[in-house]
This record gives sequence, structure tokens and C-alpha cells, in this order.
Amino acid sequence: RNAIKTEASRFIEDTDRLLEVFDKKRVKQKGAF
Repeated sequence: RNAIKTEASRFIEDTDRLLEVFDKKRVKQKGAF
């Protein structure tokens, strides 16, 4: 159970990081903000 929880949290962290990068790229492309 702990191993699964660790994997899940790690996956969530990676996803958040990817979303952050995508948001920054999107902002750069739009140049709105």
C-alpha cells in the first residue's frame, strides 16, 4: 500500500510539473500575460 501511494504521489508531482511547463509555454506563445 505504501509503495502504491508513493508511486501515485510521484506521478501526481510529475503531472503537476508537466502542467506547469505547458502553462508557461502557452503563456509565452500567447504573450497575453
